[in-house]
Amino acid sequence: MSGSESTAHSTGEHDWFSADQYCMAISSLGNVVTPLYRRMLVAHAEAPDGMLSVRQLAAAGGYDGPHATYSQYGRLGRLIARSLGIEDDWKVWTNIIGQGFRTESGELIWAMHPELAEALVILGWSSRTAGSTLLADVAQVEKNHLLVSETEREALMQARIGQGPFRVALLKYWGACAVCGVSEPAVLRASHIKPWRDASNAERLDPANGLLLAAHLDALFDAGLITFEHDGKIRVSPLLAADDIRQLGLSPTMQLCRITGEHEPYMEHHRNFVYRSGNPAAVRFTPPASSPP
Repeated sequence: MSGSESTAHSTGEHDWFSADQYCMAISSLGNVVTPLYRRMLVAHAEAPDGMLSVRQLAAAGGYDGPHATYSQYGRLGRLIARSLGIEDDWKVWTNIIGQGFRTESGELIWAMHPELAEALVILGWSSRTAGSTLLADVAQVEKNHLLVSETEREALMQARIGQGPFRVALLKYWGACAVCGVSEPAVLRASHIKPWRDASNAERLDPANGLLLAAHLDALFDAGLITFEHDGKIRVSPLLAADDIRQLGLSPTMQLCRITGEHEPYMEHHRNFVYRSGNPAAVRFTPPASSPP
């Protein structure tokens, strides 16, 4: 492989590429990277967790259907691969851009490689990157040799975005939003109580470490702007403005419809290390994730 030293993770027989390598490869392509390609890449890099569906990627390029993602991203992937010095014949050239996986509904999602997202920032194409944390998180787990099988890896990737068996288990357990009772699946999010980044593999897949929440409550919970007491009653962060509290429909009477002893250790972690109390003296360091059994 040409260029500077590559990063630790790999695909197939290939060590993966650094942001510097991506920068050099894309720069060498010049105008071959059309404005359409550039729009798709930037939209992908700036999406939450660097993840977009094939339909969303097509829309970013101005196309109506997902077929454009396969054709356009496939061509772009091959161009970048050649510029990176890959001469063998990959079956899926889009793997050079990101990693694809399907949700439980069958929708294909592409997660951009964090190094490519970083390269687009370095090149000045993207003003920011939304983190691309999915692949970064999984790569870190792999680096620490915590994954034991491809099956577990797939389950963890699905759990990372609130999909797969983890979401199914929460839908079965809660049946609706654990707070407001909304049952429309399209607006329900499978949320980890103890964040994915802090949890062991076993905790990441444990349904007791999950809440099924309406999207706005899920966002507040993940941001540490709400949490729940031992008895399930809501606790709202003082950092949330009174007007926003009213607009969001939050009230002190809200509570989880149920909470058990299995949930409590995870909820205690959330109260202690995620919830934003507004008191600087109360800020603590997040403890490292324990190793899986």
